[in-house]
Amino acid sequence: MQLPERAEAMECLLAKGDLQGLLVEAHQLKGTAGTYGFPWISEAAAALESIVQARAALDAVRVQVREVASLCRHAGHRR
Repeated sequence: MQLPERAEAMECLLAKGDLQGLLVEAHQLKGTAGTYGFPWISEAAAALESIVQARAALDAVRVQVREVASLCRHAGHRR
C-alpha cells in the first residue's frame, strides 16, 4: 500500500470508529515508514498508536490521524 492510500485508510477507519483497525494500521505504518526512510512518519504513527492505546479523547486521535495522513500524502508526492 502506498503512503497516500495509507492516509486514506486511516481516515476511513477513524470515520467508521474502528479504533482497533486504526491501531493496527498505525503500528504497521510505524514499522514500514522507518524501514523505508521516513522516520518522521514513523514517529507520528508511533504517537498515534500510543494515543489510541491510551484511549485518549477522540479529538486527540482525530488530530493525530490528520497529522499522520498529511505526512503520508506529502511524502507520497515527493517519491
